[in-house]
Amino acid sequence: MSSNDVVVIQADQTEFYRANVTWLLRAAYVRCGDRQWAEDLVQETFVRLFRNWSTGRTAIADRRGYAARTLLNCFRDDLRRRGARPPTDLVSDHEDRAAPAPVGDAEIDLEDQVRTAVRGLAPQQREVIYHYYYEDLSLTETARVMGIGPGSVHNYHSLAKKRLRTELAHLAPPTKERRDER
Repeated sequence: MSSNDVVVIQADQTEFYRANVTWLLRAAYVRCGDRQWAEDLVQETFVRLFRNWSTGRTAIADRRGYAARTLLNCFRDDLRRRGARPPTDLVSDHEDRAAPAPVGDAEIDLEDQVRTAVRGLAPQQREVIYHYYYEDLSLTETARVMGIGPGSVHNYHSLAKKRLRTELAHLAPPTKERRDER
């Protein structure tokens, strides 16, 4: 590899890092719930990505998806090393966000109810909900990130939505009853 190639790779890595470090940190924090742990996960993610950067494995069209999958693998590896269980609150608030505007008790209660309902989902369903709604990935991209088939992701998504609809039905605004016009 020539020195020119090295410069191009380093510039490419720097650009990728700057464009993606924030969302990877947010994704890691949502998974683990601890800022230092999230920073460690993101650092390990970039180490793994950049170690293989020039080998062609990362020269795929969807580097961001590859980074998300690598982050997930780092998280799972770390959980195995720690002998820990994943946190159940995948939708906790990020600690660095600005203080929210004052809200009424009803709005806080609503957030708590939704958060509790999402916590009650099976881990795979929760992960699909996280990727689809919080990371704004398609179901196909979610399947790739999770390392499972698209059919499984569709199934988890469907089951999660059904359960959330049931659990949160009392939050839906009342609908007008239809009259049978005969």
